[in-house]
Amino acid sequence: MTTVVGALERVIQAEVVLLVAVALALGPTVAAARGGHTSGMGDCWQGHTPKLCRSNWAALGGANHALRLRIINETTTALWQRAVTAGTNWNNAPGPTSISSSARTNDSWIFVETDNSLLAPNGVTRNFRADGTQIFANVAGIIHWSEVGSPEANLFCGTCAGGAIATRVWAHEYGHAQGLEHHDADVLMRQNTTKSAPTVTDIGANPPCSPSPQFDGMRCIYNYGL
Repeated sequence: MTTVVGALERVIQAEVVLLVAVALALGPTVAAARGGHTSGMGDCWQGHTPKLCRSNWAALGGANHALRLRIINETTTALWQRAVTAGTNWNNAPGPTSISSSARTNDSWIFVETDNSLLAPNGVTRNFRADGTQIFANVAGIIHWSEVGSPEANLFCGTCAGGAIATRVWAHEYGHAQGLEHHDADVLMRQNTTKSAPTVTDIGANPPCSPSPQFDGMRCIYNYGL
């Protein structure tokens, strides 16, 4: 559950970077998702495209710069260990993602929480704008912070592969927190995924958004061509 302190921290951070979020909102704030990989049909860097991306992207330097995400522990020790592993898996992929549990300049927060209202195997992501309003699935918006949840049962349910599903769930939910929607292929962002790390499809083509917008992924959202 979200603590009172955690809620206050979210509000404080929202006030600090509200101007950054406003500066990024160049296009429409609501749009239907395409049948591809990016929620909101757009990206962070092309003006007048609906987008779902992190608010700190521009402050970090924009194109070809690492996207700094801080995961904040509000869960159990066992689930947190899986959450850290999922972050390492993202860091090892050839995209812009840089996840750490330590504070860094211009980082963006993901609160890692226990949510026992969910049935295993399962997880949930809630993305929020700087004003505290929630961005619902497949709608464009600038993500200021996220809450990702997993039930403790992801560690021991009959189909949870000895707890490995918990790592898969966290990795999948981190994808949603960065602006990715579900995908039909055998990738991390597929529902009921068997992956615990992003695939080349999750990361996307290089050059970004090539050869057409249907080949999107992380590189396309954040104009990352390294």
